[in-house]
Amino acid sequence: KANSKVTANPVSDVNYGQNVAVSFEGDGTSYNVTVYDKNNNVAFTKIINEKSINISGLNAGEYNVTVVNLGNTNRTQSKNSTTFNVNKINNNIKVDVNNGTYGKEITVTVTADVDGDYTVSLNTRNITVYVENGKGSQTLDDLDAGDYTANVTFNNVNCNMYFACVHNGHCWL
Repeated sequence: KANSKVTANPVSDVNYGQNVAVSFEGDGTSYNVTVYDKNNNVAFTKIINEKSINISGLNAGEYNVTVVNLGNTNRTQSKNSTTFNVNKINNNIKVDVNNGTYGKEITVTVTADVDGDYTVSLNTRNITVYVENGKGSQTLDDLDAGDYTANVTFNNVNCNMYFACVHNGHCWL
């Protein structure tokens, strides 16, 4: 059998949420494209008949993509690899809690660059605020009288978190 060839082109780093464009040169008709994370776990694999593919859905991190020219009855398999990064995105988060009066409603509003469930802690009371299209709110009417401090958490490994000063973060009831 003759030797086959494949050369993976450099892959540009992308930000989380963007597609990764993988392209390569080779003399085969079928290729196995496999993406490995930094722990050598398979994050994506697909056999294709083209010489490029867009890959979506990768978490932030370091990756290695290996392209295997699958060869045929007349050619051996060959492979080539290259590395790329999926960068975390910035998530600017702001919590706004209006001051209230005991027995009256207060509104907790979260604005953020990334949609999802945010946990807001008002002292020992936790509430979930779902942010959609950059904003979400939750109304409460059952807090005891007292001084409350609002803290927010958002668990997403794909984001760098940046918290704005909490507007009216202390509320007295």
